[in-house]
Amino acid sequence: EPLYSKVRIALVCYLTFPILTALAVAVSFKVLFLLGFSLLQSAAGSLSFLFCTSLLPYTQINHENNLILLLTLLSLFFILKWIKYQNNHYLFLSYFFIGFNFLTRLTTIFDFLMISTFVFLYYLINYRNGIISKSVLINKIRDVLTIAFPTCLIFVFFERWYNWLRFGTWTRTYQSILDEQVPGLLEAIDHYGDFFPQLLNFLFNPDFSIFLYDPLLILLLLVVILKFKYFDFQLKILITSIIIFLVSYIIFYSFQPFRISCWGNRYLTGCINICTLFALPLSLKFGYRIFSIKWLVVFFAFFVQLLSVTKHFRLEILQQRESLDH
Repeated sequence: EPLYSKVRIALVCYLTFPILTALAVAVSFKVLFLLGFSLLQSAAGSLSFLFCTSLLPYTQINHENNLILLLTLLSLFFILKWIKYQNNHYLFLSYFFIGFNFLTRLTTIFDFLMISTFVFLYYLINYRNGIISKSVLINKIRDVLTIAFPTCLIFVFFERWYNWLRFGTWTRTYQSILDEQVPGLLEAIDHYGDFFPQLLNFLFNPDFSIFLYDPLLILLLLVVILKFKYFDFQLKILITSIIIFLVSYIIFYSFQPFRISCWGNRYLTGCINICTLFALPLSLKFGYRIFSIKWLVVFFAFFVQLLSVTKHFRLEILQQRESLDH
């Protein structure tokens, strides 16, 4: 194999995904700081985002997860800038990055819905509370309809065009074509078509549990349950939108066939990472009464991610098949 080919492969494997991760951590800090967290709280949140979530293992596993996460964080960052500075350039950039996500994985429609839900609830509740006038609300809706949505539709067109060029169809995906080419593939997957067993897998199965592979999610839920009433208005709307975002992803994939070899739940890591980004900053800002529990969860989360980079995930899968007979 030529030397230049080896160098190219090495650059892609060892630089691309670490760079994406570094950018995601940097943007996460900017998002937290823009939301009113202190410098210390934002820095702690970004460091926990890197070392205590499944962002870390997917830095060395060449899947598209961290790219999707980076694009969603950029979209969130620019939508927050739009709300703060009322500059429509930020609105365009926000939906540009969400649209680019469509080219990566079509299910990022849920990321689009998360950002849109946040914007809609923010301005609607502000209007209901008398903070903004009806004309301002109408102007914001017009901006979204004339700038944001058309931007995303351009990316949807290119995604479907690529699908037509590669698979010969505008309306289907490769999954349905694969199912036709390999009869019986879906039926061979555990719990295919069974919503509740699949849902329980995502929540409690040690192979895929979102709480086991991302323990900071437990801390986030604890802080939200105990301290939600103390959050400022914007933070309440954002956390609500993000939790709806996570639940939507879980429900969607509970209906899908799922048997993959990966660290945790590959298709849910992006939305889980978005959620867990806020766990430590919120607990530092509002959760002073849960100090010991907070650091216990953080240390356990760090230990879990440390395991992910000290042994290959396929080794764990082989051990599971040997010991658990699956």
